[in-house]
Amino acid sequence: MKKKKNNLYQSLKEYGESDAYPFHMPGHKRNMDFGIDPVSIDITEIEDFDNLHAPCGIIKEELIKAKNLYGSDESFFMVNGSSGGLLSAISSQCRENDTILIARNCHKAVYNGIFLNKLNVEYVYPKVIEEFNIFGGISKDDIKEKMEKNPSIKVVVITSPTYEGIVSDVETIAKTVHEKEGILIVDEAHGAHFNFSDFFPKSALDLGADIVIQSLHKTLPAFTQSGILHIRKGNIDVERLREYLGIFQSSSPSYILMAGISNCLELLRKEGKKLFEIYENNLRFFYEKESELKKFHLLNKKDLDLKKYDIFDFDKSKLNIFSDNFLTGKEMGDILRRKYHIEIEASFKNYIIAMTSVMDKKEGFDRLLMALFEMEKNEYSSKESLFNKGFSYPENEKVYEIYKAKEMKSDWTFLENSTGKISGDYVYLYPPGLPVLTPGERISKKVIDEIRLCEKIGLKIIGIKEGKICVVADKEDKS
Repeated sequence: MKKKKNNLYQSLKEYGESDAYPFHMPGHKRNMDFGIDPVSIDITEIEDFDNLHAPCGIIKEELIKAKNLYGSDESFFMVNGSSGGLLSAISSQCRENDTILIARNCHKAVYNGIFLNKLNVEYVYPKVIEEFNIFGGISKDDIKEKMEKNPSIKVVVITSPTYEGIVSDVETIAKTVHEKEGILIVDEAHGAHFNFSDFFPKSALDLGADIVIQSLHKTLPAFTQSGILHIRKGNIDVERLREYLGIFQSSSPSYILMAGISNCLELLRKEGKKLFEIYENNLRFFYEKESELKKFHLLNKKDLDLKKYDIFDFDKSKLNIFSDNFLTGKEMGDILRRKYHIEIEASFKNYIIAMTSVMDKKEGFDRLLMALFEMEKNEYSSKESLFNKGFSYPENEKVYEIYKAKEMKSDWTFLENSTGKISGDYVYLYPPGLPVLTPGERISKKVIDEIRLCEKIGLKIIGIKEGKICVVADKEDKS
C-alpha cells in the first residue's frame, strides 16, 4: 500500500520531533524553554487586550517597556517581519517620484517599497571581499558623492549587518546623510541581538540612524515574522510612519506573535545577561576549536581588511564556514543534513551560513564541530572547476526605473538569448533575497554567467522559470 503523503502540519510535527538540530532561524531554535503554547493565547482584540494599531492599554505598556529596553525614542512591534517595517519606513518618508539612495545589496522588500511608491533609485555598491566573495561594507564617501551629485536624495537605506555579519560604519554614514539633511534607514534585521552584549557590534540605533528595523525572530527567541522598529525623532515624519505601519500589517495582528515578542523582551530584561554570557562562551569555544580544522575555515574579523572593504565590525554570531575547494556549500549543507541531521541556514558557492542565537545549546555547537572534523577525514569528489570564479553582483546598466519597467509589457525568453535585453522582473538568490537583476536593468553576459553558476552549484534562483527569464517586450523597449 502506498504511504499517504503528509500534509504541511504533519510534516512540521514530524520534523519537530526529530533529532534535527536547527542552525537556522527562528532564534528560539525550537527550544521549549521559550515556553509559549500558541493555541491557548490565540485571540482577537477582545476587552482588556488592546489594539496594536491604536494602543492605549497593555500593548502600549509593552511598547514603552520595549523603548526603555532598547533606548529608542519610540519602538513599534511588527508582525509582518522586517519586510513590513521596511515598506512602512520607505513609504512614509518618501513621496511618489522622489529619489532614494540604497545599497545595492538591500533586501527585496526595499525594492518593493521603491516599486510601490514609484521612486527613482540610485545605488551605492559594497565592495566584494575578494578572498571570500562576500559583500563588504558601505562607504560613506560613496554616499556623500551620490548625495552631492543628486541633491534631491533625502532618504538613504543600507543593510547592516549583512547576511554574513558584515557591519558598516553607520555612525559616519549617519553624519554624512544628516549633513545633507537626509534620513538614514538601516535594515538591521540580522542584528536584533546587538543591543544586549558588547561581544557583538553596536546597534545602528546607538550610532545615529533615524529608523532601525530588526527581525527579532532571526537572532532572538521569537516566532517567525516577529520584528521591532525603532526611531530617533527629529528628522522623520513619525505620524506618517505610524499610519503606514497600519497599512503594511494585518488589521488582525497575531496575538501569538505579539506575545512572543513580549516574552522575548521580558526574557532579555530578566535573564539576558546570564544567557548572553553562556552564548558568548559557546561561540568562543566554537571559534577556538574550529581553528584546528584544515579543510574548513570559519570567517573571523581578523580575516577582513576593514579599511579596504569599508567594514566597521563583524558579527561573530554568524558562522560562515568556508570549504577549502573540496566541497561546494550546497554539498556541505546536504552532508550535514543527511548524515548528521544538522540543518544550516543557507548554502552558497563554497561556504555555508550557520545561524546561532542565545537559545542554542552547547550540544548543538559540539555536534557541528564533530561533523566538520569527520567530514575532513572522509574523501569527497573534487569540484574544483566550480571555484575558478567567484559569485558577484554585477553593476548593471539601469535603463528604466523599476516601476516603469514593471508597467511595460513583458515576454519570457530563454536565458541564453536574453543578452542585451531589459529585465522585466527580479532575479534573486533566496536566501537571502538580494536581487541579481531588477526590472529595468540591461541583462549582460556577466549576469547570465552568474545565474548559470548558481544553477550549476544548486543554489536557489528565483525569477528563472524552465530556463526562461522575463524581459521587457521588444515593442516596448525603446532603449
